[in-house]
Amino acid sequence: MRPSPFGPAAALMARLSYAQKFALIGIVLLAPLAYSVKAYLDEKGSSIRFSAKERVGVVYLKPAAALLGDLVRA
Repeated sequence: MRPSPFGPAAALMARLSYAQKFALIGIVLLAPLAYSVKAYLDEKGSSIRFSAKERVGVVYLKPAAALLGDLVRA
């Protein structure tokens, strides 16, 4: 009979108490959640930084657009 691929995990779970099992399962479930939240916050931070640079560009372009309008009229 082939050994089960879950044999080591089953042996570990058999040795742990209920409190340790709940803690282990909680950590296993919270790790991907923490990764997803960090990735989401990094993406939002990047978007905020891009928007700030865009606002700087708009402030720069207002006088340039007025100058271009004056040149076209002249």
